[in-house]
Amino acid sequence: MNRQELIEAILLEKDGVITTADALKHQISKPVFLEYVKQMGLRKMAHGIYASDDAWPDIFRQIQMQYASVIFSHESSLYLHGISEREPDPIAITVKRGYHSSSMKEYGLKIYTISPANIVIGLTVKESPTGYPVRCYNIERTLCDLLRSQRTVDYQELTNAFKAYVKRRDRDIPLLMRYGETFRVTKKLKSYMEVLL
Repeated sequence: MNRQELIEAILLEKDGVITTADALKHQISKPVFLEYVKQMGLRKMAHGIYASDDAWPDIFRQIQMQYASVIFSHESSLYLHGISEREPDPIAITVKRGYHSSSMKEYGLKIYTISPANIVIGLTVKESPTGYPVRCYNIERTLCDLLRSQRTVDYQELTNAFKAYVKRRDRDIPLLMRYGETFRVTKKLKSYMEVLL
């Protein structure tokens, strides 16, 4: 298999998206890879990430590929969990306090920060709209985050999220209440849950 065939095989395997790191991992030099990108007219999605014309656009995948430590949260997490049908705009993410990347501004993201000690609480993986695994918070953590950020969240979306949650078979109310204590939103949680249960 020559280099061009190898790049095409990687593109096929990765649903039409390839990174410079993918090429280097397969011993394809950067100049050879970039020449292929130019010849084949791959579109640049972000720094070091390229897609063929038939690749389905997926902003969640693109952000996760570019910023591996990002966790989708708030309205974005609701969407990934299937609680909100409306694709979030802007996309909400959470990062460790002190993490900074000026290039994130290009995406117009809604960026939340949290202490490193609490960043992994409720971390899970869901599929993006095109089936790519992305990091987000479980629904219990998401509800607590929405309450913590109540001033920046649409009231109707927050109410709908709680209504949808209490109807779910996989809801874990004891876990929700533990997270409520951790994130200091127990009082707000109780007021929502008492009305809905």
